[in-house]
Amino acid sequence: MDRMDTSEDALNQAVGAELRAERARIGWSRDETAERAGVPVRTLQRYEDGSRAIPVPVLWRLLTAFAVDFAEFERAVTRTRDQQQATD
Repeated sequence: MDRMDTSEDALNQAVGAELRAERARIGWSRDETAERAGVPVRTLQRYEDGSRAIPVPVLWRLLTAFAVDFAEFERAVTRTRDQQQATD
């Protein structure tokens, strides 16, 4: 695996972790969240586990529904990614 793949994987995992955290914070089920995002539940699960990159329009819909500022989310993702990389 090249460095770019590793970096993208780490980013996808951090985004997924933060999506799960926000969904838990507001108490939505995965089904409800997927419906609001306009994606199948299995696709949302892949975003949350970091195995699939989330398209910006879908991320934007989710952050809007979660009432989370994009810049705040980006900072949280960066912190999570840095913590994950520090433990690897």
